Amino acid sequence: MKLNAQEIRNCMYHGDYNDLIKELALDDNFVYLLGSSQDKLYRRMIDSELVLRFFAFNRLGRFRIEEYKPSLKQFLNREMEHHANISGNEKKELENIFKESVKLTKEVFDRNAFRKFNRGSESEVNGRWDNKIIKGIFDVVMCGFASYVKMGSRETIVQFKDAIREELIYLMAHDDEFIDATSGPRTHEQNPVRTRFKIGFDSLREITENQNNIFSLEFKKQVYDRNPECCICGRRIQILDDAEIHNVDYYWRGETIPIDARVAHRYCNQK
Repeated sequence: MKLNAQEIRNCMYHGDYNDLIKELALDDNFVYLLGSSQDKLYRRMIDSELVLRFFAFNRLGRFRIEEYKPSLKQFLNREMEHHANISGNEKKELENIFKESVKLTKEVFDRNAFRKFNRGSESEVNGRWDNKIIKGIFDVVMCGFASYVKMGSRETIVQFKDAIREELIYLMAHDDEFIDATSGPRTHEQNPVRTRFKIGFDSLREITENQNNIFSLEFKKQVYDRNPECCICGRRIQILDDAEIHNVDYYWRGETIPIDARVAHRYCNQK
């Protein structure tokens, strides 16, 4: 069997960094988020590559992401080569950032973490979640949360978790630029990488810095439970995540939702 890129890195870059990456790939919360994909990813070390990918992009962060240059393979190779023998303090810091970012991801997205939400279509108006892990979405979520962990602002993510979840679903369902940058055919190229991080970081900042009212998923659920039929097409909306409050733009960013609000499919609402 031909070795893939991460299996080759495992052979070439021995040291504490490689050991840490393999150890964190088996973190209980991370395994939980990978779900049914975990066994397949583990067998070919793709789970370890995800951990490496997180560390490499997180090292650039929000303000240095412009420095990223393809190829992704060489970018990750350099990360392994330059940091093969990390200090004990750095190891502890990296472990904490990764584990806390994973915990936040679990708290906000649970089993749907790193998956793509697909809006409906003319023939099938109901939206749905994919089960496949999308690396571009992994990048945006984990590095976005890590920036708050490093600032000591973990509780900010918890406070705005419902709005953050709603924002990401909106981007995946409606923002074609974000969709192409996270799950298009060339997500490893320079422009898609820069685009998804810029949109991701800007959206997270918009949610956490400019809200007067904190959006509650429970309130949206109450609107949905009152009448789960789409107010546009008249058909029942199958899952809560596919429901949008009709006629209130960016309602999750602190806009006041009227008491008589109705819900619509994401596809119908956009159309």
